[in-house]
Amino acid sequence: MPTLHTYHWEGISSTGQTHSGKCLAKNTNEVIQQLSHNNITVLKTHRKLQFKRRKQSLQLENDFTIKLHTLLSQGLNIDRALDIIDKSDKDFFIQTIVRQAKQDLLQGQSLAKSLEKHQIFTNNYITMINCAEETNQLSEALQHLRQHLDNRLTVKKQIKQALRYPFFVIVISVVVIAALMIFVVPQFEST
Repeated sequence: MPTLHTYHWEGISSTGQTHSGKCLAKNTNEVIQQLSHNNITVLKTHRKLQFKRRKQSLQLENDFTIKLHTLLSQGLNIDRALDIIDKSDKDFFIQTIVRQAKQDLLQGQSLAKSLEKHQIFTNNYITMINCAEETNQLSEALQHLRQHLDNRLTVKKQIKQALRYPFFVIVISVVVIAALMIFVVPQFEST
């Protein structure tokens, strides 16, 4: 499975206006192909270096799940729900995921297959979405995923809070010991 990368691009439309932006693609050729569908000729493109977003991906996964579940539980179909998320969300990564999913759904792929292309979704998440699509229980599965992700975020936050005090105690201990070794011990040696 090829990895998607973020590409910054500059181009010119058929009306002569210059445009720029960023998109997610496997390679430069795919960027050119995506933009040609919008009648934009690419002048410049470069791949943005990406670092693993695992730290923020849990929150991103949770945000996407909450939004999709909320809309599907109101009786909207998947296409309409993705359209609403695409138009209302300002987060570039969520917009990219949603646009890719819409495009893949139009081509007959499943939502799970589309989400699998993005590195932020875990294998368990993808498997659950896949099973939910096959059994036509996507809204219920998203509810379970939502609860699971909320629990993970809560536990992660509690662990960070629990480790904060021992970390500060260790730092202060190291500083005190260093001060003793630098200032006090030499006083005993000189006498």
